[in-house]
Amino acid sequence: MSFLLELPTELIAHTVRLTSPQDFESFVLSCKTIHAAADKLIDKHNLYKRRYRHLAYNDTLHCELELLHLLASDPVVAEYVRTAALSRCQVAHDGMLPSEKWPALLNDPDGVGSIRRLVRESSSLAVANLDTNEWMQGIEDEHKTADSAYH
Repeated sequence: MSFLLELPTELIAHTVRLTSPQDFESFVLSCKTIHAAADKLIDKHNLYKRRYRHLAYNDTLHCELELLHLLASDPVVAEYVRTAALSRCQVAHDGMLPSEKWPALLNDPDGVGSIRRLVRESSSLAVANLDTNEWMQGIEDEHKTADSAYH
């Protein structure tokens, strides 16, 4: 560890940034130098731990598409999840249509593209021998159907 402590603070902070959430606290508490270098990362770690440890559809996360978009845009979120209660998609539980509420997600080709890429590269779906194109199309169709049901 003494070699690590001889590095510039920016490199120590980068090393901390690469640490898995499970090891983050132990690593940061290992010495004052590392703790000081990680100072700006501690709040984000605590926020992610609080927000994503017990994942469920709620006021900010309504459906599979949003969950996939979250994971595609910030993959480290998946490492914080310990339990997930994803039993029911709540597409319009607050009376707003998906197209009104999530225009950036539903109308942005890059946003949907990043979700498709995440699904296509999923090792879990590959192990399950699922057709990822068909699986993704089913989710998109479900949201289009839910959207048209409210028009």
